[in-house]
Amino acid sequence: MPVIIIPIIAMAAIIGLSNFAVQYQINDWLTWGAFTYPVAFLVTDLTNRVAGPVKAGRGVCAGFAGGVVLALVLADMRIAVASGTAFLIAQLLDVALFDLLRSGQWWKAPLVSTLLASAVDTALFFSLPFAAPLPIGSAHITNDIASIPGLTLAFAERLKTRHGSLFVGPNDDDVTVALPSFVEGWTDGTGQMALSLLTGIIRPRVEEIFETVQEIIDSSGHAAIAGRNVVLTGGGSLLTGIDALARDILDRPVSLGRPIGLDGLKKDMSGPDFTTLAGTIAFAERRLEARHAVDVPAALPGRVGRMIRLGRWLRENF
Repeated sequence: MPVIIIPIIAMAAIIGLSNFAVQYQINDWLTWGAFTYPVAFLVTDLTNRVAGPVKAGRGVCAGFAGGVVLALVLADMRIAVASGTAFLIAQLLDVALFDLLRSGQWWKAPLVSTLLASAVDTALFFSLPFAAPLPIGSAHITNDIASIPGLTLAFAERLKTRHGSLFVGPNDDDVTVALPSFVEGWTDGTGQMALSLLTGIIRPRVEEIFETVQEIIDSSGHAAIAGRNVVLTGGGSLLTGIDALARDILDRPVSLGRPIGLDGLKKDMSGPDFTTLAGTIAFAERRLEARHAVDVPAALPGRVGRMIRLGRWLRENF
């Protein structure tokens, strides 16, 4: 039996077992997978030491394929895909770092490669499985308001942003907002609609959004460690009382996001509605700065060039 077969089988078994064990918590911070998965780095380093980086890399890739198939049987697909992605990137990083440091003192290569690779693995794994698309959002609130006969989407958006609230105030039955004169059935005959009616349209949809978020967190199997803090961004987060309603439904600390990392923003662009846009611009700016900071010639040969490019990739993406 070729030597490489043993680490491949061990890798596949560790991935499958760890993906199964990670679904069972010990406390708010640890799962049983925390005790099985680190063995993968030991297997990688031993293979690298005995058979060299090329065979170690092949063992990682083959073990990754077998482990993901096994994980799909034993664990949730979202966890299996996230774990497989994190495993492949982290283990190949471990192989490269170990090979770079193997000529030094015997303990430096396994120590440095395992610490850095495991940090990358943890960052990837705890980011990927909890990312989920939400099929409803603030635009649905606008559409709900626009369902009032005669209202356009543009007018409904203005009503939402200027007067939208999630809690009925003591005087909201008496406070009114102006609607176009041709809107029938929603006014008191003078073209005015009570604020309490607008709140009655908006709140059910926002409750549905937060309840859907809670269902996604609960279905992940990691509700105790996922979403400890909630940050609201986008135009919908400007609705009066949305943070309080989110705290009531999600039972978690909630705050409104603010753009950071960009100088010179105007006052009307410093609210939660510009947070995502500002974050995207800041991320692109950091990637550009990272590329300029380390300009690696395309023809730079050998291990040094690969490690510098790997370091640049880590800076750009983490």
